[in-house]
Amino acid sequence: MIIDFHTHIFPDVIVKKALNNLSKAISFVPFFDGTDIGILKDMERTGVNYSIILPVATKPEQVEIVNDQTIFMNKREKKIIFFGTMHPDYIDYKKELKRLKDNGVKGIKLHPVYQLTDMDSNLYVDIVNEAFKLGLIVVFHAGLDPGFPERIYSSYKKILSFLEKIDLNKGNLVLAHMGSLDEFSESYEYILGKNLYIDTAMSFGTINHMEKGLVDITNRDLIIKMIRKHGSKKILFGSDNPWMDAKSMVDVLNSFPLTKEEKDNILFKNACKLLSIKEE
Repeated sequence: MIIDFHTHIFPDVIVKKALNNLSKAISFVPFFDGTDIGILKDMERTGVNYSIILPVATKPEQVEIVNDQTIFMNKREKKIIFFGTMHPDYIDYKKELKRLKDNGVKGIKLHPVYQLTDMDSNLYVDIVNEAFKLGLIVVFHAGLDPGFPERIYSSYKKILSFLEKIDLNKGNLVLAHMGSLDEFSESYEYILGKNLYIDTAMSFGTINHMEKGLVDITNRDLIIKMIRKHGSKKILFGSDNPWMDAKSMVDVLNSFPLTKEEKDNILFKNACKLLSIKEE
């Protein structure tokens, strides 16, 4: 069984424009067309059983529109599970988070880089505290973003400052990209080992670079070292599809010198527990 905890699709009306703009920004060729039908087909190719869709509201006025779509799609789809979103400048966040909870949504995604807000802002702290009260999972983009390397809103230093302001014992926090993208050494030293989840998105496996073609980005020794320190029970398999090849990531993970239990924890057991999904 495989649960991909970190994937993206886009509404049909903007999918072509969104994929084109993001592809140019990060110089990656996507592995599917960015639609719900496309990801379901790609899941057949990669052997993924469930994909978690992590939407982002880049403006406060998008929050309810995105969350309406999340609620609708979760009623329609079984194998793709949509999280909600929140924006730090959205005023009535308590009411909107409660609406998500009442409609069975499992969690929210926050993206400091796209939302132009420091991760340790009290705006995020208040949102996370309220989400924790409601039992919602909170997923943060962590570290730099390849499309906007000049934006440092969620660097490891910002992450550490944020972590000082919340109680990790009161909810489930997921830091994407092994704790801090492009800052794996800093994540290893300062973040890993804390009472939080990390996902593996864009951390190993294959990308399709516009100029270089298929490129394996795996730093094998470092990733294994990071898994050992944080422990397999707090790591979620996530690809960042359509930007990473989920199959290549599964293959790399299975090649690591880990026990079957450790691999199963990462590939599906931890996600099943968090999302209340029956193991297959």
